Amino acid sequence: MRTFAPDVIYVHCGGFDSDGPDAGLPAYDDVIQGASGIASLLSRVEICPHPRYVPMALADKVAGLHALEATLAAIIHKLRTGRGQQVEFPCSRR
Repeated sequence: MRTFAPDVIYVHCGGFDSDGPDAGLPAYDDVIQGASGIASLLSRVEICPHPRYVPMALADKVAGLHALEATLAAIIHKLRTGRGQQVEFPCSRR
């Protein structure tokens, strides 16, 4: 873990948890859809029984939304306490 000035909010959005077995691996939308099981959902509602990706950047959009929420929580914490935080937001954990 890096050390920052106590009033800094540092947000890191990575593909996987930095301490996990997949740390440092590339993680783009298709990888996260596969790792999370989302790719198997379309086969449950359509005739085609084979897993396939949702035809949009679903994981990227969801990850961005939750990273924003974590960042806003860190800003509220700083406004209340004067202290920053280090926020790590992995998109997926295996």
